[in-house]
Amino acid sequence: MQDYPNFFSFGFGADVTMASYFDALPLEVKLAINEHAGEIHSIEDMRRFAQRMMAEG
Repeated sequence: MQDYPNFFSFGFGADVTMASYFDALPLEVKLAINEHAGEIHSIEDMRRFAQRMMAEG
């Protein structure tokens, strides 16, 4: 199986907003989100997580 950096976006089906937001994130943040996907249940969760990851740099 090929490793896709935007794998998380495939799990949201019709949630185009969440998938688009994810796809626009830096690769490092995408990978971190993929590792913690079980903790993210909404676009608000994803935004908070992504903002925290980017702030930590």
